[in-house]
Amino acid sequence: MRAWWEKFEQNCAAKGLEFRYVLETDVANCYGSIYTHSISWALHGKDEAYANRDKKSLGGKIDEHFQMMNHRQTNGIPQGNTLSDFIAELIFAYADNLLAQAIKDIDKREYSIVRYRDDYRIFTNRLDLGARILKELTEILAILGLRLNAQKTKKSSDIVLSSIKKDKIEELFIPNIKKEKDNFAKWLMQIYAASYKYPNSGMVSRQLNMFHEELLDYLDQGKSLRHYEKPEVMLSIVVNMAIKNPKYYNMAMAVASLTIRGAGESRRGLLVQKILDKFKIIPNTGLLDIWLQRVSYSIDPDLQFNELLTRSVSERAYIDNSIIWCIDWLKDDIMKTVRDTSIVDVDILQGIRETNKISIDRQEVDLFRDIPS
Repeated sequence: MRAWWEKFEQNCAAKGLEFRYVLETDVANCYGSIYTHSISWALHGKDEAYANRDKKSLGGKIDEHFQMMNHRQTNGIPQGNTLSDFIAELIFAYADNLLAQAIKDIDKREYSIVRYRDDYRIFTNRLDLGARILKELTEILAILGLRLNAQKTKKSSDIVLSSIKKDKIEELFIPNIKKEKDNFAKWLMQIYAASYKYPNSGMVSRQLNMFHEELLDYLDQGKSLRHYEKPEVMLSIVVNMAIKNPKYYNMAMAVASLTIRGAGESRRGLLVQKILDKFKIIPNTGLLDIWLQRVSYSIDPDLQFNELLTRSVSERAYIDNSIIWCIDWLKDDIMKTVRDTSIVDVDILQGIRETNKISIDRQEVDLFRDIPS
């Protein structure tokens, strides 16, 4: 189960930082449908396999043995053994190469495909692009005697939860979330699942507060995130939680700040950029931009955000406040004061830079709470 989580589910969940949609599908009756001649195609190429089909190539010998195990049938291989798993992987790798050729005209930054055995996930920011890739995949698999399971083919805008098996999600939906201090990623996923069932709830806010407190205490001991606590996964979880639940904006970004801190200095800039790219394709994320600028200021003070208010900080120069607010309805003297008065405390900015402060603490979050918890 850990192999499934680390190799597939976590990889898929991390894609939530880069993409908005996921198309899920798998192969129907996979092992029972495999065309045995495709083994030679995978090993030698289809043209060479046809040209040398009378010769005893390695692929031809394997094909023949599998047919003999199945009453000379060319469709289907035995299931439940390591050899069949290996042969199936060869065929799917061959299909992967064919798919890569079929969509080579598409910019690779526009999509990502993750496969675990016969399970596929197609990530993209454009549903029409995902549909095209799915169509190409369907046609390629058909050549190999395989077909996608129509009942399990679906699209979703919730990449994080779509990455988790449904029975696991049900297990996560519990009111009393278990504190997983030995696995912060798992604990955070539990909170995310609760936020899905109880959006913008006080219970989830309290859980985020508790999580933030425990992670901050852990990092203050001079520790870093453990190898199985993937920063990309944790950030994907908390960023998507914030986007879907405005009530959690402040504390979610505080948790994100700790995750970036715990990832290590060499990775921080890249992680911030991934979050920034995510926000740029989501509308109405101005407040999240402001929080992200607070997190990233000690890493890169020159990052540019969509939110106009951030320009007062990033440009570190005189900014005409009329760019930020509509003030032409004010009296002249008041309008001049509002326009020309800096809203940035440069001493605080300097302190953030000098101390390399990435973490957002509880006191800072509480400044923006309507009702203290």
